[in-house]
Amino acid sequence: MESEATPSRSPVERILALWKTIPVSLRWALTLALAICLGMLTETMLSDDGWPRHRRLERDIATVQSDNERMRVELGTMRRKIDAVKGHKGLQQRLVRDRLDYAGPDDIIITLPND
Repeated sequence: MESEATPSRSPVERILALWKTIPVSLRWALTLALAICLGMLTETMLSDDGWPRHRRLERDIATVQSDNERMRVELGTMRRKIDAVKGHKGLQQRLVRDRLDYAGPDDIIITLPND
């Protein structure tokens, strides 16, 4: 049995055919909803808080990502320094004395009067 070739309909024709199957009251509601959405989208894109805000936020994100990368590198450097200090007890004691003004058990402390 041979079937006749039916001409294929364009996507627009298919959408229009589907549109005609929807009840009129629902078509009006869908049209109104679409108009409201388009209006809100236009307002969002053109307002001061719309597209310019979006661009500003994109720049802020790029800045934060750049800062994060810089901090990752700095953190790696600090971790390498910490690992280097962990293996040297004498260096640890020296750093504590120099930076925190601690004294060792055998150190002699001399206090001078403030004049």
